[in-house]
Amino acid sequence: MKHFDLIILGAGCSGLALAQQLALQHYSGSVLMLDKRSSYENDKTWCFWANESNPWYHHAKYKWHYGLFSDCQSQLITHHYQDKHYCCLPSKHFYDRCLLDTAQQNITLHLNSTVTNVTEHQNYVIVDCDDEHYRAPHVVDTRYLPQRQDALLYQRFFGQEVLLETPLEKADKPRLMANLSHSNEGLNFYYILPFSPHHVLIEPTGFHQIPASPVSMRALIPDICEQEGISIRSVLREESGILPMGLNQQKQASQRIIHAGITGGALRASTGYGFLSIQRWATECASRLIRDGVVADIKLAPSLQTLMDSIFLEVIRREPKLAPSLLMTMTNCLHPDQFSRFMTEDITMKHWFTIIKHLPKLPFLRVLPSVLAFHLNGKMPVS
Repeated sequence: MKHFDLIILGAGCSGLALAQQLALQHYSGSVLMLDKRSSYENDKTWCFWANESNPWYHHAKYKWHYGLFSDCQSQLITHHYQDKHYCCLPSKHFYDRCLLDTAQQNITLHLNSTVTNVTEHQNYVIVDCDDEHYRAPHVVDTRYLPQRQDALLYQRFFGQEVLLETPLEKADKPRLMANLSHSNEGLNFYYILPFSPHHVLIEPTGFHQIPASPVSMRALIPDICEQEGISIRSVLREESGILPMGLNQQKQASQRIIHAGITGGALRASTGYGFLSIQRWATECASRLIRDGVVADIKLAPSLQTLMDSIFLEVIRREPKLAPSLLMTMTNCLHPDQFSRFMTEDITMKHWFTIIKHLPKLPFLRVLPSVLAFHLNGKMPVS
């Protein structure tokens, strides 16, 4: 049996972020990362709002000062971000940066590793992995368990990075929520991120009640191209995923095994953005481990934010036909820089009052009792 000071389960965004911070903060203990993937591919796209004070701003490959929002009624809102850029970081750039920072450190990465069992004992944890067994006083589990189906909604997306036959109009303005509409599944819209006039990421997205496979959303891309007046010359790659929105966060039952990443509440519940919050978590988690010698259960979102997000999601869940107008109203009533903050981090009560002032009150009051019950007992609200 091999011994380590810390074992990280999952070497994706959260696991690599923690390992990187441990290396940058000169953690002296031994770290093992275990991940079932065989290699790192450009399999995701992380987006966030940031300015030059954030180190990941400088690693982002694409940046825009603008964002476009529209609904199916041809209402169009253009945001001009003054304090920040909307940034896009291809996952391969993130992986490469973290792997470089953790190279030749006291950090060991094992790919092609499937964890079969995690057992906590009084003073240590045993991790069984294929034919190997590992022991450490602390484990950080960043794996997302897709079989959990206790979120209020699920963000489903299927994207194609493509080269175009004809240039995209307004190629300096990404479509961040375009053609907002509703269906029996829930809220629907699409992203278009223009890397150049002829090179874009097209991504139909939905906030849906059921976490069905997003692959069926590939069929929506021709309609999006028709709406945008473009034609695809070639497909460079595809990406897809399901993000739980408003996942009921279970209390950590262990002092030695900490859940992080999506399961640990890294995503902003009402929007699905989580990259920067994961980086903040990793920085703080590494600092506490070095300072106190323990891994800490770090709360990523204030209780008020979690409650307000859940109320908003439950309204969308129950009344998806209201969702496009609610989102367009929020986009319009907040200053673009306030809106960017709302999408990714906590906002002040002043901003909440601005949002509440402009939205209809009755739908939110109707869901309040069941949302409070959801937070108290962990049961899904009943429509």
